[in-house]
Amino acid sequence: MRRKLSMLMCLALLLGLIPIYGGNADAAAPGNEPQLVAGYYHNVGLTTNGSVWGWGGNEKGGLADGTNVNRSIPVAAQGMTGVASIAAGVRQSFAIKKDGTVWAWGSNNYGQLGDGTKTDRWLPVQIAIGDVASLSGGIGYHTLALKKDGTVWAWGDNGNGELGDGTLTDRSVPAEIPGLANMIAVSAGGYHSIALKADGTVWAWGLNSSGEMGNGTESVAQTTPVRVSGLDHVVAISAGNYHNLALKENGTVWAWGDNDWGALGDGTTTKRIVPVQVNGLSGVKAVSAGGWHSIALKTDGTVWTWGYNKYGQVGDGTLTNRNAPVQLSGLSEFVQIAAGAFHSAALRKDGSVWSWGLGSYGQHGNASSADTAVPVQSKAWLDGTTPDVASGTIAASGVTTNSATLTWAKATDNMTEQSGLQYRVYRSFKSNIQSVADIESKGIVVNAYTADIDSLALTGLLDGMPYYFNVIVKDKAGNKTAYGMQQVVTVAIPTYSVIYRGNGSTGGTVPVDDYTYYEGEEAEVLGNAGGLVRAAYTFANWNTKADGTGEAYAEGDLAPIGHEDLVLYAQWTKNPPYKVIYEGNGETGGPGPNDDEEYGPGAAAIVMGNAGGFVKSGYAFAGWNTKPDGGGTPYSAGETLTIGADDVTLYAQWTAITTYRVTYEAGDTDSGSVPVDAGAYEEGAEVTVRGNPGNLAKAGFDFVGWTLSAEGTGTVYKNGDKLTMGASDLTLYAKWEIDAGPGPDPVAAPKLSSLHLSAGVWSTAFASDTTAYTITLPEEVPSVDITSAAANERQSVTASVYDGEGLRIVGPVELGAESERVSLIASAASLQIAVVAEDGRALKYTLQIKREKAQDPATPTPIPTPSPTPTPPPFKLTIGGAEQSLIGAATMNAHDLDVQLRSSALTTGLTDAAEGTSIAITAPDDALSLTVRFDAAALNAMKEKRALLQLVTAQGSYTLPITDLPPVEAAAGATYSLTVGRGGEGTALQLSQAATDAGYAIIGSPVSFELKVDDAGRATVVDSFKSFVKRELPLPAGADPTGVTAVAVEPDGTLRPVPTEIVARDGRYYAVVRSLTNSAYALVRSTAQDFADLSGHWAREAIADMAARLIVYGYSGGEFRPNAAVSRAEFAAMLIRALGLPQTANGTNAFADIKAGAWYGGAVEQAAAYSLLLGGSDGRFRPDETITREEAFAVIARAAKLAGIQATAATGDADRILLAFADGDAIHGWAREDVAGAVQEGLVQGAGGRLDPTGSVTRAETATMLRRLLVQAGLIQD
Repeated sequence: MRRKLSMLMCLALLLGLIPIYGGNADAAAPGNEPQLVAGYYHNVGLTTNGSVWGWGGNEKGGLADGTNVNRSIPVAAQGMTGVASIAAGVRQSFAIKKDGTVWAWGSNNYGQLGDGTKTDRWLPVQIAIGDVASLSGGIGYHTLALKKDGTVWAWGDNGNGELGDGTLTDRSVPAEIPGLANMIAVSAGGYHSIALKADGTVWAWGLNSSGEMGNGTESVAQTTPVRVSGLDHVVAISAGNYHNLALKENGTVWAWGDNDWGALGDGTTTKRIVPVQVNGLSGVKAVSAGGWHSIALKTDGTVWTWGYNKYGQVGDGTLTNRNAPVQLSGLSEFVQIAAGAFHSAALRKDGSVWSWGLGSYGQHGNASSADTAVPVQSKAWLDGTTPDVASGTIAASGVTTNSATLTWAKATDNMTEQSGLQYRVYRSFKSNIQSVADIESKGIVVNAYTADIDSLALTGLLDGMPYYFNVIVKDKAGNKTAYGMQQVVTVAIPTYSVIYRGNGSTGGTVPVDDYTYYEGEEAEVLGNAGGLVRAAYTFANWNTKADGTGEAYAEGDLAPIGHEDLVLYAQWTKNPPYKVIYEGNGETGGPGPNDDEEYGPGAAAIVMGNAGGFVKSGYAFAGWNTKPDGGGTPYSAGETLTIGADDVTLYAQWTAITTYRVTYEAGDTDSGSVPVDAGAYEEGAEVTVRGNPGNLAKAGFDFVGWTLSAEGTGTVYKNGDKLTMGASDLTLYAKWEIDAGPGPDPVAAPKLSSLHLSAGVWSTAFASDTTAYTITLPEEVPSVDITSAAANERQSVTASVYDGEGLRIVGPVELGAESERVSLIASAASLQIAVVAEDGRALKYTLQIKREKAQDPATPTPIPTPSPTPTPPPFKLTIGGAEQSLIGAATMNAHDLDVQLRSSALTTGLTDAAEGTSIAITAPDDALSLTVRFDAAALNAMKEKRALLQLVTAQGSYTLPITDLPPVEAAAGATYSLTVGRGGEGTALQLSQAATDAGYAIIGSPVSFELKVDDAGRATVVDSFKSFVKRELPLPAGADPTGVTAVAVEPDGTLRPVPTEIVARDGRYYAVVRSLTNSAYALVRSTAQDFADLSGHWAREAIADMAARLIVYGYSGGEFRPNAAVSRAEFAAMLIRALGLPQTANGTNAFADIKAGAWYGGAVEQAAAYSLLLGGSDGRFRPDETITREEAFAVIARAAKLAGIQATAATGDADRILLAFADGDAIHGWAREDVAGAVQEGLVQGAGGRLDPTGSVTRAETATMLRRLLVQAGLIQD
C-alpha cells in the first residue's frame, strides 16, 4: 500500500504553513427575560440579548425599520439595543432601555409618542421622562407610564378623558395624573385607562359608554380616576378596546365593559357595568384583552381564549364567536400572551412565537399575509442568547492509532431545555480556529447536529497525525456557541521499507521503493527498471533469500510486510534457447499451431492463433493458458509472451457452446405464414432478421417489420437487419400499421463500412459485421487519428475512450470521413465506436487496447526522476459537508471541467450518509462549465440515499433531488451527465435581441442547465421534472436586486418567466430559481409599470409585483383593467406563466375547440398536460367563456399540489370548511375537496362570508391568487 506517503506529504504541506496560537471559545452572554406585546395590527418582541424586533402593520413606521412597508417577517428596530422592556399601541411602539431612557416610534397623530409633536416617526425618538418602570400603549391612541415611585403619567388622545387629568385636552408630552399613588400596573384601552394599586384595588377613567369604569355607571367620559366596584386582591390587569380584565391572586379572572361578542367570557353577550367572573377559569397567571376578544394563560402553560372570532383570533379552528373560554388545543408550555385588535400571539418557553387570527398585515410573522384560525409558528425567536458552555473545554481519551473519543460537559441555555441542545463536531488541520464563523467556514463536519450528547467516538484517523477538533452547540433558536479547540495526536505505527539487492549483478542499478509500509500491509514488487545485468545470465525475478530458497516474487506481485525491512535479491538464470509448445488439451482433431522459433530467456514471443488448428466437439476455442485447467496465465493470439528459463507450454482452453433459437409470431392475421429460422445461434452471434416471405396479410394494415415487444413498441427491424443473440431464445413479433398509403424508404441498419486507425496492430482485419477487436499499440503512442465511414451519410459515428473500470475518460468525439484525433491517456483500456441510425438504432464496435512495452535499451537507462507530489483535483466534492474528492475523476479542457463519479467509491462514501444527504461538486472560479457524469450504479447508490446532487460554479448552481429524475428508457451501461455552464453565443444573442425588443435590462450572462442520458452513443435530453428543481444565479457584484427576475431563453429565442426569489448571502445577491424544466436561464429587469387605473386599488402592490415578474401584462394606454372578468384562456395563460412552464404547443390539441395557432393554445395544452385545467364531457375547453370562481379556486388548488402544497381537504373536512360560508353548499361535488383545500391553505378567501362560486374572477383577483400561491409554495419571496 502506498497511501501513507502521499497522505503524509499532503498533511505536511498543510501543517507547514499554519501559525500555531491559542484562542478562546465563543462565550454565552447573560440575557434578560424576553417579552412579547401586540399592537392593533403589529407585534413587537424583545429578545434575551436586549434587541427589539417587529412585524406586521408598519403604515406609520411602528416597526422602526425606517420605512412604512408592512412586514410579514420580523425586522430589527433600528438603534434598539440594550432594551429592558417594550410596549405597543395602535400603530406605535415603545421601549425602555437599561440605561432608563424611554424611546417611541410610529403613529403620532394625537401626540401619543410624547415627543412634543404630532409627527409620525419611522425611527425611534427619545421621550423626556425618566424613572419609568413600565409603559402601556394598549390598542388606543394614548400612552400610560408607571414610574418607579408609583405615580402614573399619561399623554396622547384625551377626547374621552383617558389621560385622567380632569380635562378633555390632548397632550403631546407626559403629564402626571393627579390623585394616583402607590400604583403597581397600568393598562391603556381603546379610549379609557385602568391602573392597579398596591392594595389590590383597580382604578379606571376615560370612556364609559359600555361600563368601562366598572362602578355601576355609564357615561360618555370620566375625566378623573374612579375605583372599580367590588374588586380586591387583584394582581394583574389588561384593558381592551371597550372591556377590561382583572386577575385575582386566587387565579380567577373578572371582566366588565362591552360584551357584544362575548369578550367578558361569562357565557352571555350582555354588557356588564360591574365586574363579573369569567366562566370556568382558575389557575390563571396572566390575562390580555384584545379589540373584542380576550386571552388567559394558566400556570400549566395552556392558553384559553374567548370573544370575537371573525378572523380566527380565538384560535380554535373555527370562525365562531365564543362567549366562554375555550382551550387552545395542540400546544402548551406557553409563558406569555398578547392580544391585538383582531389577532392573538403567545410566547413558548423555548422562545418561539405563535400567533393566530387576522394576518393581512403580516402580523403572524411567517412570511404570509393569510388569516389563520389555528396557531402558526412565527419566524420570530425571542431567544437571542447563545448556550452557556461554562469552561468550554473538550477532553480526548482512548487515543489509538486510528481512533479517539471526545468528551465535553453539556451546555445549558436560558430557554432551550438541556436535552434539546444539539452538538456538532468539526475537524481541521489548523490550531487557530475558535469562533463559530471560522469553524463553520473552515472546519470539516464530522457528524450531523445531534441532541443531548456529551461525547463522540472518532474513527478512521491516520496514525501519528495531529488533528484539531471543535464542538459547536446550538439551541432551538439557532444560537450557537463554540467549545475551545482540542488537539488529538494519534499513536504512530512503525513503518518498514522494501530494499532491493543486485545479488551478483555486473551492471545496471537496483530499483528503489520510496514508500514506507505498516506491518501487515503489502508492497507491490518493482521490476528491473534499472536494467540490472549479469554476464551470461538473465534476470529472472526476486527472492527473499540470495540463494533463491525463500519466497519468490515477480514484478507486480504483492509482498507482505512483517515487523522488519523486507530485502529482495535479484535471481539469475543462464541463457540457453527455449521453445513455445502448443498443446490441444483434449482436442478431437486438427493439427495445432507450430512455433519453430528458438528464444532466449526474457525474449518476447508473439502468441499464435488457432485458425484452422485444434478442434473439440461441442466446444469453442477460448484462448491459451500456461496450465491445462486454466489456472495459469491466459493468453490470446497476438499477445506477447515473455520467455522464462524453460520451454513454455500453452494449453488450448475450451468453452461449451450453448445455442438459442429465433421464432417469429404474427398475432391475428388473415392469411400467410410466419418465417421459420432453423438456425442455432451462440450468444453474441449475429442474427439476420427475415422479411415476410410467407406473405402475411391483415385487412386494413400494412406489415412494417418485426419488433422485440408483443405490444409492437421499440425498434422495428426490417428484412436483412442484424440482431445480436443474447443468452435466451429470441422472439420477434409482427408490427402492423394502419394502411396510410406509400411510406418512406426503409432506414438502413447502423453499421460501419470502414474504420481506420493511424497506429496499432489489429487482432484481425476490420469487417463491418465484426464488433470486437484488440488493438496493440506501443506505450509511447499518446493518441490516434480515426477515420470512419457509416452505411450512409444520415448515420452518426462517435468515439469514446474508457478506463479499466468502465468509466468514460475521453469523448464522445464525432467521427467522419475526415480524420479525428482521439487522446489515449495512460489509463485507456478500450476504444468504443458507436454508430446510430436515423431511426435511433445503434451498433457499438469495441477495440480493446493492449500496450506493447518498448525493448530494453542496450545500455542501462538512467534512474527515473521521482514523480511530483500529486496535485489536488481541480474541484471539491463533499458528501454531507465532508470532503471526499477522490470519488470523482476530473479532466479540464480549457475552462470546461468534466467530473466522472466513480460508482464503487461513491457507493462506499454514501454508506454512512444520512438519507437526503447532499453531494456537492464545486468547480473552481475560472471554470466556465461543470459537467458531472455517472453511471447506473452511481445513480442507484444516490437514489437509495434519496440524495441531493448539487453542482456549484461561479456562473450558477444546480440542486437536483435524484429521486425526481424522470424515468428514462436506457440500458444498464448508460451514462448520465449533468451540466451547468455559461450559455453559448447563440443563446446570448437570442437573449439580447428578445430583451431589446421587450425593453428589459439584462443582468449578467445566460447560464445553461442540461441533463442527458447517453446509451451506446444515443443521447436523450431530459428537460422536465416531477417537482420544482432549484437553481441559483449570482447577481453581478454591486448589482441592485430591485425588480430582477429570471427568464428561460427558449430555443426559438422567446423569453419565459420563471419563479424567482432574491436572497442575500455573504454580501452578495443571488436569484433562487425553481423550475419544472431545464433550459438556459438569465436575469433581467423590466421597466416598472405604473398602471394608470390602479391608484388606491386594494391589489395594486400584488399586481405591480406580478407585472415585474413578467407574469401579468397591461393593455395599451397604460391600463391594467383590474376589475375585468378573466376568460378560461386568459386564466390558463397567466397560470402557466406563474408556474414558469413553456407556452409552446407540440401540436397535440387536448380539446376539440382549440384552434390551431391560437395565442393561448400552448398554455391550454400545458395546463391540460399537468391536469390543472379540465374541459367538459363533450371534449370542449370553451376558451372564450369567463372562468367561474369555483373553477378558478379548484385550479389554484391543483396548481398548489404541483408546487408542493397539499391543498386538498378530505371529504368530511371539506364539508366542515365550506359550511363556514353562506353559499358553501353551492360548491359542486367535483370541486368541493379542491376548493375547501384552497380555503384551508389560505390560497383563496371569500367576501362577506360568501364564496360566490358561479361568479366571475377579476384580473386583480387572479393576480393576487397566483401571487399568494407562489409565496406559500416558497417559489418567490413575499
